[in-house]
Amino acid sequence: MSSIDKTQLMQLLHRVKNPGYYTGGEFGQREKPDASFTTAIIFPDVYEIGMSNYSWKILYSIINDLPGISCQRVFAPAEDFETLLREEGLPLFTLEGYLPLAELDVLGFTLGYELSATNMLTILDLGGIPVHRHDRRPDAPLVIIGGPGTTNPLPYYHVIDGAVIGEAEEVVPDLYRELARIQDSHTNLATAREKQRQVLLDHPNIWVPGSTKSVRRAVWTGFTQDALRLRYPVTPHKIIQEHGVVEIMRGCPQGCRFCHAGDYYRPYRQKSIAQITEEVRDLVDTMGYRRITLSSLSSGDYSGIGDLISSLNQEFGPRGVSFQLPSLKVESFTLPIIEALSHGKRGGLTFAVETPTDFGQGVLNKTVTVQRIIAILHEAERRGWKSAKFYFMVGLPVPGAGVEDEAEEIRMFLQRIRQQTRMKINVNIGTFVPKPHTPFQWAGMLPWERAQEILHTIKTNNTDRGIKITYQGGFLSYLEGIISLGDQRVGDLIYAAWQKGARFDSWEDRCRRDIWEQVIRQASWPVDELLEPKQPEDTILPWDSISLGVSPRYIAKEWQKSRTGEHSLRCEPVCRDHCGLCGKSVQVVDQPENPDSTAPTITTPREDPRDSEAEILPLRHTLILRFQKLGMGTLLSHLSLIRAFEQALIRCDVPLWMAGHYNPKPKMDFNQALPLGMESRHEVMAVQLAGSLQAGSMIDPINAALPKGIRVTDLKILPTLTRGKKIPSLSSLTQSVVYRVYPKSMEHWARLESAVANLEAWSVETDLNGDPVLRETRTTLGSWGIRKLPGQEAGYNPKSLGAILEKISTQGPQGKDLENTIEEWIAWEEQQPTKINV
Repeated sequence: MSSIDKTQLMQLLHRVKNPGYYTGGEFGQREKPDASFTTAIIFPDVYEIGMSNYSWKILYSIINDLPGISCQRVFAPAEDFETLLREEGLPLFTLEGYLPLAELDVLGFTLGYELSATNMLTILDLGGIPVHRHDRRPDAPLVIIGGPGTTNPLPYYHVIDGAVIGEAEEVVPDLYRELARIQDSHTNLATAREKQRQVLLDHPNIWVPGSTKSVRRAVWTGFTQDALRLRYPVTPHKIIQEHGVVEIMRGCPQGCRFCHAGDYYRPYRQKSIAQITEEVRDLVDTMGYRRITLSSLSSGDYSGIGDLISSLNQEFGPRGVSFQLPSLKVESFTLPIIEALSHGKRGGLTFAVETPTDFGQGVLNKTVTVQRIIAILHEAERRGWKSAKFYFMVGLPVPGAGVEDEAEEIRMFLQRIRQQTRMKINVNIGTFVPKPHTPFQWAGMLPWERAQEILHTIKTNNTDRGIKITYQGGFLSYLEGIISLGDQRVGDLIYAAWQKGARFDSWEDRCRRDIWEQVIRQASWPVDELLEPKQPEDTILPWDSISLGVSPRYIAKEWQKSRTGEHSLRCEPVCRDHCGLCGKSVQVVDQPENPDSTAPTITTPREDPRDSEAEILPLRHTLILRFQKLGMGTLLSHLSLIRAFEQALIRCDVPLWMAGHYNPKPKMDFNQALPLGMESRHEVMAVQLAGSLQAGSMIDPINAALPKGIRVTDLKILPTLTRGKKIPSLSSLTQSVVYRVYPKSMEHWARLESAVANLEAWSVETDLNGDPVLRETRTTLGSWGIRKLPGQEAGYNPKSLGAILEKISTQGPQGKDLENTIEEWIAWEEQQPTKINV
């Protein structure tokens, strides 16, 4: 396979925002160049959103653990990078091997939500793969989709070869092994592809376009068996969600009738406390996380959740690790949970209320009351919480309820909470979207114009400064409904909108409403009929050949019960309300209410990779690292560089001194924030230590824990001053910086000399080899002239003066290396006489 030229790519990436998103090289990246079968896991949104998603990380790790099979990552390029690729005639490529997508064997898209459909087409097109299946070569890669957003795959009918229905962890390992075996046994790739498509057609959990077979959802039976030790890339870049994730429970026992995820992940299964603790330990020790999300659809429903968090806080709290619980339902929110969450970094409390009326709660099969919420908030206030977040929906199928009444009920609900608590309230309101395979799949959807009007009214009528209201626009929910409930005709709408420029439809500021309205208006069929109410007994739905395991009779019964607001029993180990799913291989897995007997023991420390014979140092020393920033590493921003070193030192068990109580951070210092794209062979950083450290050979372990392009070349461990005086910052000790110059020609060198001749902070010199260098000295204002050279725009542009500068030395006074300057300063300070105030 031929890869993209990295040198050419480096030159191009300076023209786009966030170039580091397209280079890969993060810690944990898996590379298997000798694999005979190469796949991609594709998340059809930008890097900072895709890298925050947990589902692809499981599959990435599982697939790369298979012998002879490589799995690489692809994310949707932002508009500027898409434009650049098209202008330069370059295909979209994988982050691990820089391989064009057309050269892979399987493209696996994980679709968590419907509004990424146009991005999927962009990725295929940029990868050199025809969007429509019938236009592809016989040996083209297989295109497979999966995830919660694909339980109605009809809109992708003309694009995909198959859709995995259900939990891919149960399907993908055996499927990929079989696809690889077929390919290895055939020299003709087109013949292999034909046989591989037959495997998809025969699989009980894979829907194939044109097939009339019934497909049943896969349920991962291994979820509660062994602790997951996932190995995936950990990014140093700023992304939407930077926490490590431990999935403590899959599924939800509540049975909310509007919730697609609740049906998609039935039945609920809880991991043991020992399994969870082992996974947390791996995320901290090996992956370098300090913030861990204990994830599930309803974390408060985990048996013994308070004891779990207390146990984790006891082991990991002293190491600066904090825990968060998303998706806390009011029904399962208890005092032990509040007490356990009071330790460590304190985030806001989140409540999914959805509808404020008691009857509406019954329609949804929820039991949230304002009295219960107020009681919880009073307890939280006493423990220091300042804010809470609430989720509501408008347009829910509540019999007899008008939309205006619904809006007024939401206002009164929030007003009552504000009157009885001092909490700041953040409110997010969405529009109800019917979802396939749920009891509300037959419900109608509020016209988007009306939904938008109601949402806007709720926001503008709010005069309480303690309540902040945001909402997703009604048009985005309208598009989501069309794709969720549509058939293959909707695929034609998606294609037409994509051709006209639709991208990133889930983004309010990027969705091209004008394009979509034009495409829908020009359709030869009444698109809005998809969103009208339906009768269960006489309606054939596009997804009827697909079963999530819950019987159609049970779904219809739940719909009828919702019409009268009748509650259903929650899911339990001893079933009292059979939905038709559980059997010998699929069952509820619940943990004991009192977890004391299963509480994990603290394991012995893992073997230290550093020199065991090195000297044990006392507390509160300072670690000085000299490092290089080269190649793709130059595309790390300064903040990304800080995160990369923090993560690396945690992975290497370096005892960092953490400053701050609720959000502790290590005390780190860097000599200079380099312009993006500049190489440096001499950077210096310092970090305070908070414990004993074996000061042997640590360079190799630290380098192994850093992203590509960042390499430590030397380190020193310096004592803290005995009289408590602080070491000066590295930037204050830096007196000059030396750059090697790579001019394009002598003419460009002459231009550069002329540009710096009249600048006080700059001088042209030669090194010991007679090669030209530039010295930049500290100005009286403490600024650095690198950003002031004539022709420079914002940041460092290597083309601005026809030359590239490479930083080769960072020096203190008298031309000494900065790290030696620090050491000499400490020695000098310790020799000064102690001042005595009389």
